[in-house]
Amino acid sequence: MHSTATHMALAAALLASLLAACDGKKEDFSNSAKNTGTTGKSGTAVIPPSSKSEMKPWERPSYAPPADPEIHRIDMVEFERQAYNTLRKFGVAQRAFINDINPMPVDLDGDGAGEYGFLLEIMGVSYLRTPGGLGRAPVHMSWPLFKAADAKEKAIIDKSSRDDMGFVKPKAQGGEEYLVSSAGAVFWVDEAGIAERAGYYFMFFLPGREKAVNAGALVPPGDPSTADALERRFAGIAWPKKHGVTGRRVFFSGKPEEVWSRWNLGPVCSGRETVPDVAAALDSAGPNPGNLDAEIASVESGKKPGDGGRWRFYGEKKDKKEFEWEWPKDREIEEYKADGGGDEPWMKGEDKRKKKSS
Repeated sequence: MHSTATHMALAAALLASLLAACDGKKEDFSNSAKNTGTTGKSGTAVIPPSSKSEMKPWERPSYAPPADPEIHRIDMVEFERQAYNTLRKFGVAQRAFINDINPMPVDLDGDGAGEYGFLLEIMGVSYLRTPGGLGRAPVHMSWPLFKAADAKEKAIIDKSSRDDMGFVKPKAQGGEEYLVSSAGAVFWVDEAGIAERAGYYFMFFLPGREKAVNAGALVPPGDPSTADALERRFAGIAWPKKHGVTGRRVFFSGKPEEVWSRWNLGPVCSGRETVPDVAAALDSAGPNPGNLDAEIASVESGKKPGDGGRWRFYGEKKDKKEFEWEWPKDREIEEYKADGGGDEPWMKGEDKRKKKSS
């Protein structure tokens, strides 16, 4: 009954761990060689500074914007920072999955080059893909970015979808969601493979035979015909749960530690009604963007992205002196309007963070 709920909860926590656990820490992903089940610390949902309510690990966070438009803007900046971190660290986890575990978790074509993983594989709670099946026992990294739920959260996990070692078994999705948490953050992932965390929705993708497949879904049998593509590409995309309330940007990642962003001006993505396309940030004239083969179409590249937006690299710049979430308000407003935006409520009031413009 709770197979999807279980698995998506697991994926949710995985992503959460990836965020909180990685900030300011050196990543060490060597294989611990322990395949004895999954453990992870329960955590609270990450919510912005203006929300002071204490939440239990299994409670879904809610957000009511404050009346002060500047405090609301600061909250949205924090939601955006967390969305960036989620995508960035998903990429870091993918890189670790193919490079830092011995023996290699998934190598469907046997060429010695590993393939990127589904969310549940990275978490160590699903059997690994083999040609035509799921035949290898799960693996665990010594310091995993994503972990399965533990303690009280385990009560949410559907026992019928797990074997006697505690690993997720392949099973038809039951139309519900599953919960995953670790390192102080929680994710919910539903039957559509849409994850939810801290004001944003997320979807993760891997290349398929002809079009990208949902990497947040239950792990399918391995398909050797997709191995070469799986060695090169993955994607994650994030958009606000409610545009202008929980965020103002859309994010995309297709390589470890690379995240791109555009202002959510058009097409506007908000909630489950307007979900971004998997190829939103990819070159629309490139090879098969719907299967992640095309390159990023940034503003600087002069190429046209799938959604027509103005995508820019987001995060730490080469001079390592600034992040977008540290920008002063006037700089945000300048870029927002340069990209076609108009006056918005969050632009009102004095900049209370008083960040210096570089």
